[in-house]
Amino acid sequence: MVKLISTSATFDALELAAVLAGLRLLQLAGDDLPPDVEMIATDCGQYPPLTDDQIDDLCERLNFG
Repeated sequence: MVKLISTSATFDALELAAVLAGLRLLQLAGDDLPPDVEMIATDCGQYPPLTDDQIDDLCERLNFG
């Protein structure tokens, strides 16, 4: 099970756009992620990568709180 982490990070508009773009790139890459990016996205293989639906949900939470 994935450990829940709470953060109070704030982003300016450009930073938020970069995070959202990164999430959409993960979505587009599917199973073709570069190994170093996959290691970051899965916490060194500790967790499975986010599904498309999970990425959609996360983008929505980041956009609308």
